Parts: sequence; C-alpha cells; structure tokens
Amino acid sequence: MRRKLVTAVAAALAGLTFTGTAHADNVNLNTAGAKCSSYANSVMRQMDYVRWERNRLTQAFAGHSHYTRCTIKYDTAGTRYSKNWACTETIDIYMLPHDSDRNRTIFMTHLTDACGYKVLRGPRP
Repeated sequence: MRRKLVTAVAAALAGLTFTGTAHADNVNLNTAGAKCSSYANSVMRQMDYVRWERNRLTQAFAGHSHYTRCTIKYDTAGTRYSKNWACTETIDIYMLPHDSDRNRTIFMTHLTDACGYKVLRGPRP
C-alpha cells in the first residue's frame, strides 16, 4: 500500500515538473503561409525553377498549431508540363516554448532535403 502511494505521488510530481515546459503560442496560419511562400520565392530566384506550388498548411501535430507544416513543389522548364515535379521539400514552421524565446520568433526547419542552397535548421527546444 505504501509503495503504491509513493509511486502515485512521484508520478504526480513528475507530471507537474513537465507541464511548465510545454506552453507555446500557436503559429498564425496566415503568417506561417507568408513565411513559407517568401522562402519558396527565394529558392525559385536562386535555382533554375520556373514555378512553385505550396500545399495547404497543416498542423504538424493533431490538436494544436504550435508546429505547422508546408510542402513546396518546384518545376523546371523540363518538368513544367509533366506529372513529375523537379523537387519537393517539406518545412516545419514553429515557435519555441515560452521559457525558451521571449521574442516569440517564428522559426523554420527542413524535414526533407532542401530544394535550394539554403538548409533551414531552426533551434529546437
């Protein structure tokens, strides 16, 4: 009985310990979309792509939008009218937890290989 009580108290305290680090702001989907589009435009300017298309922004994790995700597809002149894209990349757009970043900066990081020269590697909490 005493062992069960000690285990229950330890589990409750452990739960309290981690709740403070999980708070983060939701990323505004319009702002995230603008950052994703701006990045895609910069990649298109530096590479030999003739157009790009961004899929709908999605929540990276169900139930909240602390992390949003966008997928960008690029076409070259050779792939423009085919069913295949020249390159596809997926990017996470996120904010750090409240205790990690007081400026509320929105970061971006690649989940897949980059289609341009710049690889996004934002900080992790």
